[in-house]
Amino acid sequence: MLDWSSEQEGRLMTPVDCAKQKVSAVIDTINSVRELDFPYEPPREAVDFIRNIFSDHLQHLDGISAGGTAARTMCRQVSEDIDNFLLAVGFMVRACDNHGALELQRPLMRLTHRAIAPQIKLIISSDWRFSPFTLLYPGEFGDKFVLVGLPISEASNPLIAPLAGHELGHNIWRRLPAFNVHISEQVKSKVTETIKSGLWEEFSKAFNLKNKEDIDQDDLFGAISPWQLAKVWALSHCEEMFCDFIALTIFGEGYLHAFQYLISPGGGFRNPTYPSMRDRIAALVVACQGIGLTVSRGFSEEFDESDVSSDHRQQLLLQVSDDVSRSLTTDLAEAAKTWCEQRGVINRNPNDVNRIVSLFKRVIPATGAESLADIINAAWCIYLDPVNPWEHDYPITNKPERRASLTRELALKSFEVFEIERTQEDT
Repeated sequence: MLDWSSEQEGRLMTPVDCAKQKVSAVIDTINSVRELDFPYEPPREAVDFIRNIFSDHLQHLDGISAGGTAARTMCRQVSEDIDNFLLAVGFMVRACDNHGALELQRPLMRLTHRAIAPQIKLIISSDWRFSPFTLLYPGEFGDKFVLVGLPISEASNPLIAPLAGHELGHNIWRRLPAFNVHISEQVKSKVTETIKSGLWEEFSKAFNLKNKEDIDQDDLFGAISPWQLAKVWALSHCEEMFCDFIALTIFGEGYLHAFQYLISPGGGFRNPTYPSMRDRIAALVVACQGIGLTVSRGFSEEFDESDVSSDHRQQLLLQVSDDVSRSLTTDLAEAAKTWCEQRGVINRNPNDVNRIVSLFKRVIPATGAESLADIINAAWCIYLDPVNPWEHDYPITNKPERRASLTRELALKSFEVFEIERTQEDT
């Protein structure tokens, strides 16, 4: 049995002492991660950057008095950084495994340099969640590193590479402050306009409103107004559609195929921060028209709509956010197209795709490819062809899984050749 004396009962660690211990533990963890065998340098550079953040924290904690507001503020910042950056450290650990396609990393890095900035470090990792994602960080770390995660079961599949373009879109979005302000203002005005014009009777009953002017107040009754959610959701929908348009503009049909492969048939319970599946597919079709792409017949029918909450008020808010984001589709598609044109990342050539397809049919990796997109689109042509091009010369490919595997191998080898050729051009 523990013997607590009255003197011991009065002893507590100060927040500064706790913060020092936690930061030291984080630095020890980072030092052990740094010893891992990284397949390329950017993950190690990111780990070093994060270690420097916490080394600075430790230095500041050593020079701060234990009491007072400044100390508590510093300790809160430390806790927030630990919570945020440990995710990034874990991301770097997963970047060490062999599930990802290393052949894809360099070409995507090259694309990132052109699409965002030449000093950006792209890090691709695999993850146990089945949806591609990006980790976004404010400040200098977010300005230097782009982190893209792919589902571990698909990380070595070059056919889903266009989905990484969607995640690049999120990193582009955060670098468009003026456009963000413009879209935010559009969303705010359109939300209030939509409620006042077409939904006022139903909306006023659901939210017990008397005057239309109440909709103009963001903090009605001393609290955040519930229709603020419609604005938040609509803005999130706009970002998601913009990211779709970035990937579509860069990769063309390959993005549509990768999107369908990973997401269809969809359904389930809807995340309100995403556009409805119906709106998302319709927006992609509109964007395809703007860049001269033909959508395969029946594409829209491959997706099911998600279920929404049974809460009537949430349904109304979602209806508003959907109406607003839908009305901004053209602006978002045009902004994505303009960004890609200015950055010179639209390099899709149907003739080059056909040439690469003919090489793949002879089981020859592509040489002289004009873009990463052309290689991927050629691979999708082979993958989707109802006629097996290798049926007679390579009987083993009668097995569907072997045919798919050979298609992926040809694409990955072509990525290697593509990167070698680009490197030679650079030098």
